[in-house]
Amino acid sequence: MNVAMESEILYINDDPCPHQVIPIPGDGSCLFHSLSFSIYGNIESSYDIRRAIVEHVVAHWNEMQLYTCDEHGDPYINADLYSTEMLKSTTYGSLCELKVAAALYPFTFEVYENGRLRGLFGGDPGKPVKRLRFSGSFLGGHYEVLLPYSTSSGLSPNNLLNKHTEYLPKKGGRPKKVNRGKPKTSKLSRSQQIREAAARYRQNTPEKRKKTLARYSSSHPEVNRASVVRYTASHLEVNRASVERYTASHPEVNRAAVARYTATHPEVNRAAVARYTATHPEKRREAAARYKDLHPDVNLESVRRKRLNEKLQFRLKNLEKFTQALTNKIQDRLEAEKLIKWVVHSRQQALVNFSKTIDRLKDKFKISLEKLNACPADSILHDKLEAFLGKSEHRNNQEPYYAQEAYKVFETKDKAIAIDNTGKAVFGNVKKHGKGLVWSCNDLCTLDENVIVQLRTIFENLANKTAVQYYALIEQEKLIEFLININTFKPHFPRLRTISREMYQIQSISNLLKDIDASLEKSDVEKIKKYGKQQNIGSIAMENEESHEILEDEVIDKHKAAFKSLKLKCLDTPKTECMSYAVKNVSERLQIPISVFNHRSINIYIDHTNMHEGRGLMLSLFVPPAPHAPVRHTPVTPRGKVPSSARRERRALSLYRSN
Repeated sequence: MNVAMESEILYINDDPCPHQVIPIPGDGSCLFHSLSFSIYGNIESSYDIRRAIVEHVVAHWNEMQLYTCDEHGDPYINADLYSTEMLKSTTYGSLCELKVAAALYPFTFEVYENGRLRGLFGGDPGKPVKRLRFSGSFLGGHYEVLLPYSTSSGLSPNNLLNKHTEYLPKKGGRPKKVNRGKPKTSKLSRSQQIREAAARYRQNTPEKRKKTLARYSSSHPEVNRASVVRYTASHLEVNRASVERYTASHPEVNRAAVARYTATHPEVNRAAVARYTATHPEKRREAAARYKDLHPDVNLESVRRKRLNEKLQFRLKNLEKFTQALTNKIQDRLEAEKLIKWVVHSRQQALVNFSKTIDRLKDKFKISLEKLNACPADSILHDKLEAFLGKSEHRNNQEPYYAQEAYKVFETKDKAIAIDNTGKAVFGNVKKHGKGLVWSCNDLCTLDENVIVQLRTIFENLANKTAVQYYALIEQEKLIEFLININTFKPHFPRLRTISREMYQIQSISNLLKDIDASLEKSDVEKIKKYGKQQNIGSIAMENEESHEILEDEVIDKHKAAFKSLKLKCLDTPKTECMSYAVKNVSERLQIPISVFNHRSINIYIDHTNMHEGRGLMLSLFVPPAPHAPVRHTPVTPRGKVPSSARRERRALSLYRSN
């Protein structure tokens, strides 16, 4: 077979290289025929290559969609439409398919147009290069294979062309029939004439065109949507007019659409309302008056919120007034300005801590509610409580009625009591003789579904409130009511104990804010100096205090603030106790066995040796120690000068007599 050969000179790295052009059938699959011929040497695998490329594009649709190209030059709108169209053997391939072919096959593909490189796909070093020729327009071009002349093969150009074209389809049969019709009377091409005839038919039969468009739109809704979007973008005035007509004839549809858009785009709605209110203040006043008349309770609530918000927001215009009032008292304006500045800084820092603590608390509420909602409805009570409040964990130091610490028994009760150099008994660290108790909830814990209902109501009430609303709850003393309910169950769950601490922190910061505001309003110099201290970072030196006895009244006077705080906290202590730790309490409340005193004997005798010196009656307390300890005598000093060790020995004597 001797075929006339077409050749083309390619400029590779600016060097001319002659190549042969292998003709490829123009049946819509020229790109895939060219790929098959370049890879396998024939075009029989062109459809397999097409299918592999389409499957890869569909699998990576999010990355490849923008590279796809339909017959209009636009990207396909979805993967299903792309797969349906591209699996047809008459659909042209584009640069997207060439890009995927370079990723699927171990070749680098170069596309040349008029001898110049127009596209490189792959480009990895070491891969063999396959060259294709592209001719024609972007949407209706044609691909063919380019083969370099081989000097080492020994084949002539015609033989080489015959070798590679033996797998191409052969055209045979009778010659093509020539259509001999009427002589051409127009200068237009046949395709232009057909387009004009179709346009005239559409103009003369509009109902036919509408029916055709309706059928096509119903069977291809995605194509219809894409075309409507393109037309709307290019004809905004037509779109506005059609929307106005539809809105006028369907007001209920318009209201529903506006409601949906407002719900999904609240920021846009707020901006539109703000613009309208700014341009129509009288409308806003009329609407506000009507709303107040219809909703008096809401109006009162909004007024209360506004006042609370004003309390939280410190007015800078009052700074000059506060500074002047403080200057009149301390006669130093610079010092007054400095104090006011640091007081305002302390207040702002307290507000920041107030908001941060509330955010942490709200996060804990939301997490607990989400876990409870995720728990199946048919779960047992134990699983619901664990999902909602975490694992239960009682601790003896968290129980308000637990007295186990007061009833610890010495493990070394048979040993002698050690006496130091001053004559005092040394008992050591009592807390070392017992371990802290930790146990989980059991059947004695009176926990039921009401616990979940009560705490869920509290959590839902507090989870979505703002800082201003928390401040209002504190002023109305509702937060302390919630805290009392939570404290009733906090001995059972560590998570509730953490929530309780956060709520106490919020209460404390709120009291601090109120105190700062009151001190500024009253110009209380002492408190302003207290809150206006400049914050420095430095070391703290603590002096060692010698151990000595402190009477009970002195202890109360010294720690008066701590006792006051403890008294206030006792107001929100639960009034009922859990049976689980009540049973533990009783079981641990062990009486000191009488056998402790079996190895001890107490002798009382009268010492007459010093009677003549006027010292009065002398008593000695003798406690025989264990065999390994030395015998010690503890004399009792005259009345009025009794040391603390002697008082303890007298208490032991009275206890022994009572037993």
